[in-house]
Amino acid sequence: MITSNVLQYCNNLPTHDFAAGEVLLTEGDPSSGRFFILVSGVVDILKEGGVSISKISEPGSPIGEMSLLVGTPVSATVRAVTPTRCVVVENGHGFLVQNPQVLLAVAQLLGQRLYAATAYLADIQRQYAGSQESLKMVDTVLSSLIHKPSAAADSESGSDREADPNNAVDQ
Repeated sequence: MITSNVLQYCNNLPTHDFAAGEVLLTEGDPSSGRFFILVSGVVDILKEGGVSISKISEPGSPIGEMSLLVGTPVSATVRAVTPTRCVVVENGHGFLVQNPQVLLAVAQLLGQRLYAATAYLADIQRQYAGSQESLKMVDTVLSSLIHKPSAAADSESGSDREADPNNAVDQ
């Protein structure tokens, strides 16, 4: 996997052990400039209301990299499923600048995620082509995948539509 060699660049960094159920990051919190790299264990990625969207178990996987790189609040809550050990990178930007191999691994991982999300949305579009439900379905998927940037961000993503399509007012 992409992240398999990342830990070799973390030899001098501190680690932290998290108990099962302990929260590493909380959705909506401001970025602290730090991120984690999984050494062992399993973490659950949770969105609004505690909906699990993914689990991470591969050693060397970055955790919290999106808010670090984009400068937005944390986009999901991360909770340890099992006893988990992570490298703690306090100065995330500095670490990535000094370790371009790690930055490349993070970029490749983010590229894979974007590719998968785009392919998934294109598949949904094909499945619902010609149906009135097409745009509602794509909107629902997009809102679950994309965290809107803070008001201080230079650009905005998303649309002006009602966040909950079930509460939308027909025009």
